[in-house]
Amino acid sequence: METGSTYLIIGCGVFGLTTGLTLSKRDPQCRITMIDRYEPPVPDGASVDTSRIIRADYGDRVYAELAREAQRHWRTDPDLKKAYHECGMLLNTADDLCEPGYLEKCIENVKGLGIDVEELQGAALMEKVLGCGPGEARDCSLRGYLNPVSGFADSGMGIEILYARAKERDNIHFHFEEVIGLSYAPRSDGAARRAVVGAEMVSGRKVVRDTTILASGAWQLPDLPVPSVATGQAIGYIDLTEEEVQKYSSMPITINFCTGWFCIPPYKGHLKVARHAEGYLNTSTLTDRDGNTRVLSVPRTSVTHGNQQVPDEGQAALREGLRTYLPELADRPFSNTRVCWYTDTPLSDFIIDWYPQVDKLFVATGGSGHGYKFLPILGDLIVSVLDGTVNPELRKKWSFEEALAAQKNIGLKGDGSRGRGRHLEWSEVSQQ
Repeated sequence: METGSTYLIIGCGVFGLTTGLTLSKRDPQCRITMIDRYEPPVPDGASVDTSRIIRADYGDRVYAELAREAQRHWRTDPDLKKAYHECGMLLNTADDLCEPGYLEKCIENVKGLGIDVEELQGAALMEKVLGCGPGEARDCSLRGYLNPVSGFADSGMGIEILYARAKERDNIHFHFEEVIGLSYAPRSDGAARRAVVGAEMVSGRKVVRDTTILASGAWQLPDLPVPSVATGQAIGYIDLTEEEVQKYSSMPITINFCTGWFCIPPYKGHLKVARHAEGYLNTSTLTDRDGNTRVLSVPRTSVTHGNQQVPDEGQAALREGLRTYLPELADRPFSNTRVCWYTDTPLSDFIIDWYPQVDKLFVATGGSGHGYKFLPILGDLIVSVLDGTVNPELRKKWSFEEALAAQKNIGLKGDGSRGRGRHLEWSEVSQQ
């Protein structure tokens, strides 16, 4: 990277803000402009909620090691540690319903990191969920393990911390407006490649910079295909009494790899339940400035569609999980529900790479529902790809080439952590 370069970063979520901060610190002479539809924390962004799981529990060794490193920063950073809550995490499965071997890979990897886990099954597993004594929980067919050093972070607070730090940097400037497309340099006669020189806003304003970094997550641009799919995930919140908060205060995060159902312990007076699954598709047709169209799934949120809630299908799935683990809350009304829009890639790997066949355009995206936990180290990782210093393993893993090949050969397979099922079209389930 050249000293004193100018950058345009599209997207002020965890990928964009961490990238901007790292660039700013590494080269105080550079100038960075960051753009998003709204001021951070962006209200419908995937990085913003009451909680995101912080775990090293991965079937993939690379992510397990990186997550362990990030977790050290969550514990020690003077600001981030205020957002971090280490409550433990109970990962469980039913053998006949889930992807074979995923749980075992997680156990192998966390043990390889030196983490002592407790393997559990049946009634002993349910006792951990409920925080009750021996003989007080019913038996079940589930098995799994408890990682006592996993936890969750207040994700909105984490973004607020990043944003506050970015605003303190003299070489970072923000502009809040919708981007409608990229701007390109005039193509020379016979030139095979285009060069991006910035972006155009909905108001007609154009921002011109040396390098453009696309970190807009599930919000793709009409004229720029990325091998990822926007999928909506169901989330519900249940208000608890003070007595219930105390009752469930010792419970760990619980996730079922078969259904994708998971639960976050009480935080700020409510219990959060969600489903980490294939998710909803909102298939739409986007038209670029030249009239070209592209069909893809686009986020549909409560910001763009006021008072939107999770469809009945999703709410029923959340209640089914409650009946399994916390039956006394299964019929409690949700105080709110929302849909979180993941940016899913074929193998749930990030895409951090220069865009192929286009000059001066870098992409950092593909969180696939697990990117937030890397917040403390994500900017360093992204910039290491940008400047060519990343190790070969990560360079290949996060490349466009790998994502495109996986998309062609296997479609959208994921990493094995999702619940069983298939994609559901929003227009169909929302009418049920």
